[in-house]
Amino acid sequence: MNLSRESILASNPVTTAPVDVPEWGGRVYVRTLSGSERDAFDARLMPDKSGKRNFSNFRGWFVALVASKENGERLFQDADAVALGKQPARVLDRVVDAALKHNAMQGDASVEEALGNSAAGPSAGSGSVSP
Repeated sequence: MNLSRESILASNPVTTAPVDVPEWGGRVYVRTLSGSERDAFDARLMPDKSGKRNFSNFRGWFVALVASKENGERLFQDADAVALGKQPARVLDRVVDAALKHNAMQGDASVEEALGNSAAGPSAGSGSVSP
């Protein structure tokens, strides 16, 4: 089958994966990121002009972006990132890990640094980034 511009633009290949979160009383889903969302994600992890990286509330922001209903519709808005960031880290990590796997982003050096899994670790006192 030959693809057309219309068929490609009309498609919605968003997929989801379930994540059990007993601390929240059930299950959420993580969804695939669109190209634009992934670009925004990558831009957020870029160093500023001074070379510092800012990972403030990374987990809350990322969970707000990827947590979804089974159909892929986002559960949270960007403005919810601050409140989500106040949830226990181990809970957020479970959702983040599932989303990284689902989006084939595991092993990304910037992500590992944001999560504190690299030798360098996140920069202390690097300020905050808007969610």
